[in-house]
Amino acid sequence: YYANGLESIDVPEGYTSIGYEAFASCSALKSVTLPSTIGTIAAEAFYGCSALESFTIKVAAPIAITADVFEDVDLNTCVLNVPEEGVEAYKADAQWGKFKNINGIMPSGVNDVVSSIDASVSVANGVLTIDGAQGDISVYNIGGVRLANGSVRLSVTLSKGVYIVTLNGKATKVIVK
Repeated sequence: YYANGLESIDVPEGYTSIGYEAFASCSALKSVTLPSTIGTIAAEAFYGCSALESFTIKVAAPIAITADVFEDVDLNTCVLNVPEEGVEAYKADAQWGKFKNINGIMPSGVNDVVSSIDASVSVANGVLTIDGAQGDISVYNIGGVRLANGSVRLSVTLSKGVYIVTLNGKATKVIVK
């Protein structure tokens, strides 16, 4: 690219890779957001992006990258934003862990959900229980995959993470700790 005036990149969902030197030497680039569908970031993709302040990747598990992907990026000041459930894995990763500031974020879309549904929702010991629902209940992971569905009452055992519960066109965010 070598686009000196480019300040922000928000790659849409559906893209799966960032190519070799794709954004190399974009010296004004301050903010990058990559979707949950990214599986590959090639060598030197962000080489020379010396103004980079914020790098967001919506993939929960760190993808393999080479040491030169962020060459000349100040990893002491650039903030890495990743899904909440992936923070520790990114910190432990040999390459991603070089970022000094790694923050957890809610998955995209979660902040837009309705704050409540017309049912009782509880979580205890990793079991999500929805009771008193008048209609079809669905539980989705942050990737949009339906994990369970039912009506009136639903109990499902879940691992730690963020989930979306829907009922009659309304949704609520549930965090299993």
